[in-house]
Amino acid sequence: MTFPTRFRAVRAFVITLSLACVACVLPAAAFAAPTNVQFAAPGAGQLQDGLVYAKVTWTDADRDLAEHFRVGSSPTNLGVVDSQTFFLNTAGLPDGPQSFTPVVKYESSASFFSGTPITLYVDNTAPTATVADGPANGAEVHPGAQVFTVTASDGYYAAAGVSEVRCSLTDLTSGVVLADLSCKAARSFTTGDLELGSYRFSVTASDRRNHRSAAATRTFSVVPVPPVVTPPVVAPAPEPAPAAAASPAPRVETAPNAAAAVVTKAPVRYCVVPILRGYTLAAAKVRLARAGCAVGQVTRARGLRTRVGKVSAQGIAAGTVLASGRRVGLRVGR
Repeated sequence: MTFPTRFRAVRAFVITLSLACVACVLPAAAFAAPTNVQFAAPGAGQLQDGLVYAKVTWTDADRDLAEHFRVGSSPTNLGVVDSQTFFLNTAGLPDGPQSFTPVVKYESSASFFSGTPITLYVDNTAPTATVADGPANGAEVHPGAQVFTVTASDGYYAAAGVSEVRCSLTDLTSGVVLADLSCKAARSFTTGDLELGSYRFSVTASDRRNHRSAAATRTFSVVPVPPVVTPPVVAPAPEPAPAAAASPAPRVETAPNAAAAVVTKAPVRYCVVPILRGYTLAAAKVRLARAGCAVGQVTRARGLRTRVGKVSAQGIAAGTVLASGRRVGLRVGR
């Protein structure tokens, strides 16, 4: 190698080495962290349950648009790559205020960049409804209107969290729903004048997330007012006459016990006809026997309102007072 050639090679090496050293000592370009990281959705203070759609926005002036990223509410709850949306999972959280923080994670960085937290109000549970007052379960009442008082609550949100309360009344004999209406405002329900029979009252409550409570129920029966029976008046035994003065006349003896001459009548027994409609024939016979009545003629009939094997009509109305042993005719479905 000639001297000029060798000199040129050495000079190129020195220039290359110098440029490398300059690159070593120059500071790297400053990396700006994302700012203004926040939830674009949902808004703070909203009532939520289950999976909640969320979107995160942020500002980053020097971000490489080709840089991959993920967003979420924590390092362990991130959405898919390069999507600004994900789902907040509120399932399993207790009702009430819960805080969530938006997070951004760049692929090239080990850091998670957090933003401004928001508070959401979680409502995952259904409200409760109760019957506070009215005929007790299994009670027997007399014909007329009945009044029920109800309560409803939605856990953490109490009564304010309840959006609707519904009361209903069903005739158990016919299966017909007699009423189904809102009783949210009054928190009470008054029936119409009820006839003899069995009934079920129920109440349910719903909250602002449309969770519905289980039904609280009361089952009761309307029975006839028992008649007022006046017992027979038994005349008191007469007082014995004063003894006569002694005389030589023959002595006449009186009955040893004057009260024994007074006969006391046995009390008259009565039969109050019970409700028989809707019962089986065997059950109707038992009810008649307990009431002091007897079974009369039994007829079999078909009809749209007749149930097979059940009493569809009775010859004498329930509540009628009869002499003991009086027979009551029955019509049974077939």
